[in-house]
Amino acid sequence: MNVARLAADIGYGRLEPEEAAPAALDALLAQADAWTWADPDDRLRVRPTLFGPWFLVCRSLERLGRFAPPHDDDYVLALVSLGGWSVKDSVRQAWIEALLRQDADLREGVFWRIFEVEGGGEMSLTIAEVTWTQALLALAADGTLPRGRVMRSCLEALGRDFSSYRAGAFRRIYDALGPSAGELARDQDLVLPLLASPISQTASWAVKAAAALDKAHALDDAVFARLAPACVSGGKAAALKTLGILARVRVRDPQLADAVASAAADALGHGDVAVQERAATALVSWGRLDLVAERADWLAPSVRAALPLDEPAGADAPAATEPPARPAREGAPAKAGPAGSPAPAEADAAGAPRFPCRQLGPADDAEVARLLPQMLEGEADPLDAERVLARVALAGLDQALANSLAKRARAVPGLLRGMPEDPVRAVAAALVAAWLDGAKGWLDRDPPAPPLAAHQREALGWELHARLMEGEHWADYRRGRGLAELPWPLGAVVSQVLGGAAAQEEGLVLWCTASDSRGGIDPAVLVDRAQRNPEPTGADLAAALLRLNPGGREAALERAAGVPGLAGAALRYALGGGGVELAEHLAGAEISKAAAAALHALTGADLGRARRALAQADGHTGRAAAILLPDPGPDRAPANPIEGFASPTGKTLVSWVWAAAARARDPFGDDQAMIAAGLDGPGLGRVQRVGLNLYRQTWEVEGRVYHWTYYEIAAENAADAFPALAVEPLAHGGPIRRSRQLTCPAWTALVWPHNPEPFAALVLESVNFDLDVGEVDHNMLPGLRGLRRAPGRLGQIGALCLLAGLAVSTAAVRQEAIEWFAEAVPERVSMELLAEQFAFAAPGVHLHRWAASLADAASISPATAAQTRELLTKALPGVARTQRRLADLLRLLLEESIRAAVPVADQTLREWLSAFAGSGGAAKAARQLLELRP
Repeated sequence: MNVARLAADIGYGRLEPEEAAPAALDALLAQADAWTWADPDDRLRVRPTLFGPWFLVCRSLERLGRFAPPHDDDYVLALVSLGGWSVKDSVRQAWIEALLRQDADLREGVFWRIFEVEGGGEMSLTIAEVTWTQALLALAADGTLPRGRVMRSCLEALGRDFSSYRAGAFRRIYDALGPSAGELARDQDLVLPLLASPISQTASWAVKAAAALDKAHALDDAVFARLAPACVSGGKAAALKTLGILARVRVRDPQLADAVASAAADALGHGDVAVQERAATALVSWGRLDLVAERADWLAPSVRAALPLDEPAGADAPAATEPPARPAREGAPAKAGPAGSPAPAEADAAGAPRFPCRQLGPADDAEVARLLPQMLEGEADPLDAERVLARVALAGLDQALANSLAKRARAVPGLLRGMPEDPVRAVAAALVAAWLDGAKGWLDRDPPAPPLAAHQREALGWELHARLMEGEHWADYRRGRGLAELPWPLGAVVSQVLGGAAAQEEGLVLWCTASDSRGGIDPAVLVDRAQRNPEPTGADLAAALLRLNPGGREAALERAAGVPGLAGAALRYALGGGGVELAEHLAGAEISKAAAAALHALTGADLGRARRALAQADGHTGRAAAILLPDPGPDRAPANPIEGFASPTGKTLVSWVWAAAARARDPFGDDQAMIAAGLDGPGLGRVQRVGLNLYRQTWEVEGRVYHWTYYEIAAENAADAFPALAVEPLAHGGPIRRSRQLTCPAWTALVWPHNPEPFAALVLESVNFDLDVGEVDHNMLPGLRGLRRAPGRLGQIGALCLLAGLAVSTAAVRQEAIEWFAEAVPERVSMELLAEQFAFAAPGVHLHRWAASLADAASISPATAAQTRELLTKALPGVARTQRRLADLLRLLLEESIRAAVPVADQTLREWLSAFAGSGGAAKAARQLLELRP
């Protein structure tokens, strides 16, 4: 007999337990492993599942006396998820109805606990809401379940601390039962307390229920007046409805006049002007102008200007008193304080930025002993991790320290077992393991992995890719996202240091270690390093040049005269030297032949020849070549680490170093010397140009309109893809797609601190995720912090990220963007560019979030208020007049203009405002703006 059919027959009562065949019962018991597990007391527990009729099975066995599980939360959720996704809704509904009709013990006991157990993930009443709603309606209609008890159970569930998502099911089930006015009045002891619910949807629903009670003359006025203050700071519709009910309560029961007036006064602190106007008008009509005057500072300037408030002025004016604290709903995001409020806790008294620039000296042994354990715990700043790497490369790792950290390092999922999400932890774990175990200990010698796709090689950097593909198993590589996702070229430098640690080599002076907390390198410091190590690897040299600070270059150039080879020539060119050395190096026959031989060997997968050729090339020592292209051994298949990147000319291996030097000279301008030398291409002699496209799609499903918006970056394709990638990660052979480099945003942002646009291109993918999915990507906040920390000038992509941060759904991200907006204009981004990107981004964002964020920014100081007015003045004419919630931005401009007593003088904006017609909120605000006078 079919097990599920037998279980269903027993559960429905169509088959009595004693009629079940023993063989069929044995078949049921044989299925136990699929739906139960053993607890410490060896009792079998029921496990909720999304698949199969296992609750029917276990309930049948329970009725037969063969199974006695505890009726715990899992048991209840197993009932709730009855059948799961494996059966149709109609079948599951039939099962529910049959079970509850035939099984009295289940109906009287366990069933009522479905209103008490919240569940989680994919196990909750919300997941099976449609099925359960229809079943409960049918069971309540035929009297199987008492209708009144079901309704009160739904209300009791709404009063519990369930999440908004799961509480909504009980609210909708209650509404589906269609309570009458009498039933609602009977249950208002449970309904009215929901006015103070921390879940906004539940509180709004309670206001609607109170309005129905008010209409039926059944509302408990005293209870409502006491709880109303919790509603007037909620949503606009709920607040307006609450004020209307309060006005009628005051008429019905004059003894509640004071309580009603106090609740209405709390509505003066609402963020919406319409609510403020309704509350102020009501209080004035009730003769309670005193309450309005006490809270005048809460009001929007347009509301305050329309009220008969006598504002004393001059020397005889009484001292201002502190207004009552503005009410706020529990869980509402904190807003910036008013003008004159204290600076944020992370800023100093003078309003210094959160990320001040401080000098970073070289680490010593004591600092390594302090910082390396922090790295293993994921608590160290990436720049401190760089200092540890530089110290280990120079002086090695203390053996006693390495031994003391060995157990902790191997406890971290390391290089052999799948690296952690945090690359700083991966670096620390691999560093300790490499120093203790040598190269064979930290490189897994399993068979070679499949070759990476092009975009994966781009994220790795070809040097690190070569090392990982020579020694790491593919499955471990896929699990481990740590070292492999370090931003290029820093990842290649880390790989170089790890190779030296594995061989326990010392005396290496790294060029690219940051000398300040913004990721920059002082020119004098870099020259000192160059004099101590005149032959850095290409990645170390390129990373250092990209970080070169602009100040003090002239004096450093004089001191760099004696640095030999390619590194010295590139350093002098980056410091402002002439282009003679550049032309000489690029035209040098010896370099070109060696590089060409290496490229030819790589193309033919002859790594031995490639290593020998690279050892001959200027700027690449034999030791560096061994790290770049390790010997795979006689039984290993060779890999081609730069396949697809190498050009047939010998200039490729050195061109990206000169590209880094050119970007150090001018991050945003073309380099004529490189163009004259033949390196004419985006990302080489010429700066790579990018464009932004906005894709927006609209469709309708069952009467509901959906929108999909995507900001796409179109980058120029570089003539030589690899050199462009080495300097500007924008050249991905087409539009930017999601990159794995944001595994460590704090470090990636500092690869090229003086031009944050390549990093902003990666952050923009998090913006698209928010707009498309409606959830903030976990990279969004650290990405914005990285952009804010980097000192470089923002371009159109960075400006778009800043504006998008003001419009996302998470309050913490918006607050970061608000503080960044206050300090970025005009030092890091011009108002003209910001206004241009504002108009470009507008179709893809929620304008009411922009309005709320900009209002908070305007409250920081008079300077940011003026900054907000200027942005809106310049940007609004580029926004479509038909866009939803545009009225919120117009009202913000109106309030700020009235507060500053500044009329709209911009002719372009006045013409745009004059085109509004009708009686909507946007048209009304536009007319008020045009009527402003100084």
